[in-house]
Amino acid sequence: MAKRRGLGPWLRERPLWVRLLVLLVYALAVAGLAAVCFHWVGGKSWDASVSFALTVVMSSLGGACGGVIIRRKAGRGDHVWTRKNPL
Repeated sequence: MAKRRGLGPWLRERPLWVRLLVLLVYALAVAGLAAVCFHWVGGKSWDASVSFALTVVMSSLGGACGGVIIRRKAGRGDHVWTRKNPL
């Protein structure tokens, strides 16, 4: 039985509009949960809660995009430590 590693392999096989829809649903779910929790637990106004939610969403999506860029496969010339160029 093959092990499944999250949505990555499934999502890569889908069209662009499906991937963008999943991204939108994720962002709305994170933003809504963050705003409601910040409002109820923190006792802040809805203005502050929405600002906090936008900060959380931008950090979450930025971190995910940064992770994709960092984990990309190395291409030709990406290797720093070679015999010709040790530093």
